[in-house]
Amino acid sequence: QCDIAKHIIKFVVNGLTWRPPNIPDIHPRVSLMAMIDHIGLAGQILYSESQQPYHLMLLEFDRAQGLQALVETYEWSASIPKQENKDLAPGSGEFMVAWLTLIKKLIDVKQVTESSHSLPSQTVPPSAQYKQFEFEPVHFLAKSHKFAFEVISQLWDELYAYSGMKTLKKEKSTDCDSALIPLL
Repeated sequence: QCDIAKHIIKFVVNGLTWRPPNIPDIHPRVSLMAMIDHIGLAGQILYSESQQPYHLMLLEFDRAQGLQALVETYEWSASIPKQENKDLAPGSGEFMVAWLTLIKKLIDVKQVTESSHSLPSQTVPPSAQYKQFEFEPVHFLAKSHKFAFEVISQLWDELYAYSGMKTLKKEKSTDCDSALIPLL
C-alpha cells in the first residue's frame, strides 16, 4: 500500500513541478490551466470526497517535498506576467484561487487532526515495520503553517504592491481575497 501511495504522490509532485516548454505559440493561459488541473488532482489525492485528509497521503506528500513543489508552482506562476510584460497573465486569478484553496486545506487544523482517515496510533511497540508509517499531524501542521505563512506573506505583498493590476478582474480579485484572508 505504501509503495502505491509513494508512486501516486510522486506523480502529483511531478505534476506540480512540471513546466511547459518555452514555445512562443503556447498561450500562458494554457499552462496555467494545466497547473490548475494538477492542483485539483493533488486536492483529490490528498483529501476524500468529504474533505477529510488521508494521513498516509499527507505523509508521503511531505516526504516527497510536496510543500516545496507548491512554492515552486506559485513562483513559476508569478513569473508568467514578467515573461509576458503584462501585469498578470490570463488565468492567473483562477490559478491563485485553486492554489489558495489547496493551501487552506493543508493548514486546516481541525481537518488534519480529526481526520477519519488517520493512520493507526503508535500504541504498538515501535519497530522498523511501523516506523515508516509514523505521521504526526501536529508536526505536519507546524511545517505547513510555516510554509503557508511565508508564501502567503510574499503573495500578499506582491498582490497588493502592484497598483496597475488591470488584468485581474474584480470577481477574481474578490475570490483571491476570500481565499487569502482566512489564511492570514
